[in-house]
Amino acid sequence: MILSKKILDLLMNANSFKKKYPMVDRFETEVVWDGDVELPSYKILVSVYLNDPEITHKNMYQKGFDPYWMIFKPFHELLEKIGIDRREIDQVYTKIYDVNGEYIDH
Repeated sequence: MILSKKILDLLMNANSFKKKYPMVDRFETEVVWDGDVELPSYKILVSVYLNDPEITHKNMYQKGFDPYWMIFKPFHELLEKIGIDRREIDQVYTKIYDVNGEYIDH
């Protein structure tokens, strides 16, 4: 399977994934595939739009949102379920936005 934005957006916005992150309104992704079918490699950007107006850059960890852990564990587990190995992911970038769409962290 070749990973695409459409597939990744659907998976990340599914109730099973978002249930772990109730402070998230939605995830939007960008997937850059190197074009190699045999040994695919991806660079991924995950934009996270929060729904809790009280979460800021300074308190997001205290409020239970750790974007680095989200990418390190649940995100990679999600990809493994659809056959995307951790070794196929070159880099995952994150951008976190508050309820007003203002950038608060990467």
